[in-house]
Amino acid sequence: MKNNTAFLPGRLAGAGRLIAILMAAVMILILLIAEIEGVLGGRGLYNYELGCALVNYSAGFVRRGLLGEIIGFMDPVLQPILSVMLLSFASLAFILYIILRRMTRLGVKVPYILAVIFSPSLILMHRGEEFVRIDAFVFVLNLVPACFLLILLSGRNITVFRWLRGRPPLSAMLLTDAVLFLTLTAAALVHEMAAALLPPVLLLFFVYAWRAHRTMHCVMLCIWLLVLYCAMMSSFKFSDSDLIADSWKGVFPNPDSYRYNDGLLSTVDKVRALDLRETTRDFLRDYSAVSFARLLVAAVLPFLVLLLSGIRIFCSSSLRAMAVRCLLLLSCLSPLGLCLAGYDFGRWYSLCALNLVVYTLLIAHRYSGTGRAGSSPEYDMKIKNAAVQVILLAAAFVLLNYRINCFGEFSYNGKSLPAYFSQAAEDSRHLVGDIRPFLSRDKVIEPENHFDLPPWRKPK
Repeated sequence: MKNNTAFLPGRLAGAGRLIAILMAAVMILILLIAEIEGVLGGRGLYNYELGCALVNYSAGFVRRGLLGEIIGFMDPVLQPILSVMLLSFASLAFILYIILRRMTRLGVKVPYILAVIFSPSLILMHRGEEFVRIDAFVFVLNLVPACFLLILLSGRNITVFRWLRGRPPLSAMLLTDAVLFLTLTAAALVHEMAAALLPPVLLLFFVYAWRAHRTMHCVMLCIWLLVLYCAMMSSFKFSDSDLIADSWKGVFPNPDSYRYNDGLLSTVDKVRALDLRETTRDFLRDYSAVSFARLLVAAVLPFLVLLLSGIRIFCSSSLRAMAVRCLLLLSCLSPLGLCLAGYDFGRWYSLCALNLVVYTLLIAHRYSGTGRAGSSPEYDMKIKNAAVQVILLAAAFVLLNYRINCFGEFSYNGKSLPAYFSQAAEDSRHLVGDIRPFLSRDKVIEPENHFDLPPWRKPK
């Protein structure tokens, strides 16, 4: 058994690297906390995103209704806006933890770590109005089963998983099936875009079931999920937004403020949903080389940084295992198919980038180079690596001045880097005091109507 202590951050690069990584993580968390302060302080427009999150099943079975039910369940403790922000913050913090933990264990150098986590399409994309969306929550609902399956496949140092050395008992396999199905079903009912995140998870489950000599369990899970999605997308009905708005009477002082919210209408109103479909077709017709270049920067650049970092991704002990690794990374591109269903290209780019980065780190191995110390080829390689790290570090700080928006466009933050973090840190310091009126409900944030909607876009 390999000694895992060799992968501890302190052994890899000393206290300096660990401090740099912790500082980067703290900077990311400060930016996310500043978004909470921004929402509570009334900066930014979050009506559409909050309106989407509050759709529930009070008017019958509709798309994305489970999240509204979860928020309603949390209402006795937190008002809806705080519940949404808590789910978003916890999900993004978990994703950041997975990325940093794997990169430190793999011995990735600090410049590569900074270039990845400060990419505008990963954690930093989920700021502003995107912070009130539930994309990160849906991603985590698919990531947790994937991590669970990788633990089962490795079976390392975990007594309860030692039965993997042979054929697992039927009860244990059925329990695994149930956990996967319930988690992936929850993701689907929160948002149907979870279907685009399924391929890597199902591939890992196939590998696990094949090794455990229970392949039919994977086939049955795929069938159950297919039936679920077909039933969900064919049986849900468009509903009257009035019924859903009225269901929040005990929460919002004025439920009429939510009645014609565009986020609500885009989910439950048939006319509005068809209008969004036409808008998506217009966006696809206007798709250009510039849009494709943005796709490459957003979705592929963080993955290329990992390739340059020196970790082993495609190397494996057998050709079959190498093919599985390649297929897994190809399946991570599946969120790009959402571009055909919605014109929120930036969100789909971000999900694709998260898929590629997280799954690459989960399956990667640490590179242990060989060669005689002081030899000329090794010396030249060190110089090249140092140059690449400097370039990547400079590019990371440049890209940090930009963020990718919902439509896949890069926008400038409007402030210098020191001023940007100084403002975020200042906002974070006021959070504890400013959040108290919202915890006591002396202040309540509710979604508002979009009064500029033409009559034909309002539900009948």
